[in-house]
Amino acid sequence: MNEQELISMIIDLQSWHQNRVDKCQMIIDNRDADICLHMGDSGDNQVLEFGAHTKEARFIRIGVQLALLQFKPFPVTTKPVDDDAEDEGDE
Repeated sequence: MNEQELISMIIDLQSWHQNRVDKCQMIIDNRDADICLHMGDSGDNQVLEFGAHTKEARFIRIGVQLALLQFKPFPVTTKPVDDDAEDEGDE
């Protein structure tokens, strides 16, 4: 894997991570929305539904909030490369 492929992979991973964080935050923020969980694989489409103000929905939102605390912020940071510093290393 070359440097450009690595950068591209990290950018894609950051985008995927932010999308998941946004979806989790949406579950937490929309307290008046019912929660529907699609269980099973593609052959078994069982759906569990919880009313917005049920005890189960509150516990699901607490669980999502706890999960967010574990994987937010994204664990990899990037910064631009200083071209002058890179050129100095080539001499």
